[in-house]
Amino acid sequence: GIRLLVQTAYLHFYLGLPLRQIVTYLNACLYFRVSAGGLALAWQRLAQILLPWYQHLGMLAKTSTLLQVDETGWRVRGKTYWLWRFTSQKVEIVYYLISPSRASPVLKQVLGEFFQGILLCDFFGAYNKIGAFLKQRCLLHLLRDIIRTSVFHHAPEWMAFSKKLKRLIKDALRLGIHRPQLTPQVY
Repeated sequence: GIRLLVQTAYLHFYLGLPLRQIVTYLNACLYFRVSAGGLALAWQRLAQILLPWYQHLGMLAKTSTLLQVDETGWRVRGKTYWLWRFTSQKVEIVYYLISPSRASPVLKQVLGEFFQGILLCDFFGAYNKIGAFLKQRCLLHLLRDIIRTSVFHHAPEWMAFSKKLKRLIKDALRLGIHRPQLTPQVY
């Protein structure tokens, strides 16, 4: 059934269990006779079934008004790939893409040359290569960069500027936390 098939895909693709261990588990513990080849073919059919939904999530990400994008390392057969995450809270979607590239062509593949909404991202250079209506940089990344820079720069001008900027960022983060309790006018 579909539930068992999804569970095996979860065991293999998310938890990283080898195919032979999953087959052994199904055959020995659940008395469900299946071969490694049969399970691999079933996963291919599952991928074909889920592909239209996956493509729909990609379209929702592309047409979102506010989209948060981030990438992180992801191991594929011992090599470093990149797991790209596109999140929209307004339409409540998360779209994932695994790519060997961490460069801007991945963004252009998903979002096109110009993103019509607000792109929330960190300071990684690939995000500078794509156009957007607006870009909001991650305040936590900015705060971390200010702290790192302060380790190497001790000039009085920098110290005064960084102190004011850190206070402004922390005030913005606190305001965001309290936003649900505030009226739009007070916010």
